[in-house]
Amino acid sequence: MSTVLQRLNRPVVAILAVTAIAGVLRFTHLSRPPELFFDENYYAKAGCILIGDSDKVCKIDSNDEHYWRDNKWDVGSWVHPPLGKWTIGMGEKLFGMTPFGWRFSSAVAGTLITLALQENLSYLHTPTEVRAGKAPAGGNFRLGGVVCEGSVQRKDGSLDINFAVTDRVRQVPVHYVGILPDMFKEGTSIIATGRMQGGQFVADQVLAKHDETYMPKEVADAMAKGIAMHTHSCGAN
Repeated sequence: MSTVLQRLNRPVVAILAVTAIAGVLRFTHLSRPPELFFDENYYAKAGCILIGDSDKVCKIDSNDEHYWRDNKWDVGSWVHPPLGKWTIGMGEKLFGMTPFGWRFSSAVAGTLITLALQENLSYLHTPTEVRAGKAPAGGNFRLGGVVCEGSVQRKDGSLDINFAVTDRVRQVPVHYVGILPDMFKEGTSIIATGRMQGGQFVADQVLAKHDETYMPKEVADAMAKGIAMHTHSCGAN
């Protein structure tokens, strides 16, 4: 597989794709309904006032609204924090006192929140995928597989432990410092969270299952390939 295609398999592409979809969903028909709706009657007008537009532009019509503008630089929502109203006002500054203008900043914020949530996701990869370069280089991800028999090495007097995780086709060395789950032992299914450093997976968290029956589908499928190859070894490095 070419370098370009390998990169297309990496989580960053999925993150950007989901973010793009979120953006399209938020911006499609953003100008509907065409009139001020519910709390927009307060916040859109308050944002317009904050950026210095006139009463006519800001749709300040009633006596109450004129009173609040003159006394609180608002139209009745002055008890709420101004940051949101300033944000709405920035959209109105760019696109005018229009439905798209007063909703623009909220749509951008929603899209960026989707991006932020995606960035915090840890994708699951098997040892074979890691060795094929499909795991994020330098980024956090989850490594799933079975603790290779005969690979566990503990450092006396410390919580340092080294072991290998395998899908019976390939294996990845793991380093972890901390208290392991009670069910952790050679031959058990685990999911470790961490990142690759110098050819070794440095784990921040290790979760253990009873046996190979309890594992994510991706790992089970990878191990089925190893079984089809008539091997129950730890696989190649």
